[in-house]
Amino acid sequence: MAVEDNALIKLLRLGHMRFEHAKYERLAEGIDENVVWHTPGDHPLSGTIVGLDAVFEWLRKSAEVTDGTFRAEIHNIATDDSLAAVVSTYRGERKGMTLVMPGVQTFRFDPVSNKVVEARIWVYDDVFVNKFWSA
Repeated sequence: MAVEDNALIKLLRLGHMRFEHAKYERLAEGIDENVVWHTPGDHPLSGTIVGLDAVFEWLRKSAEVTDGTFRAEIHNIATDDSLAAVVSTYRGERKGMTLVMPGVQTFRFDPVSNKVVEARIWVYDDVFVNKFWSA
């Protein structure tokens, strides 16, 4: 199967695009209603949240506190039938700080529904990320 035909890669690229354009409700098409979402660090957006509504609130809040500048710029996606790793650069601006940082997002999919059931964010510099989101 060609990379461009991989349903999970298409889903992840579409999801990132919808996040970037604040189309959160459309993200429900690819995220399970009981999703578990892990964000590293010690800041207001860190921790584990459960459920689609909680994820939407997290996405809205990350956009709100960065005046819509926060995004994950995709460089590469590796996937199999139920797991994916997205290599990205996280970008955003907040209170005079600029975030430009490599990171990885991992996603676990339900192979029947092809929806994300778990997501985990990995960042290069936890100290800076804590400072950025806590400002």
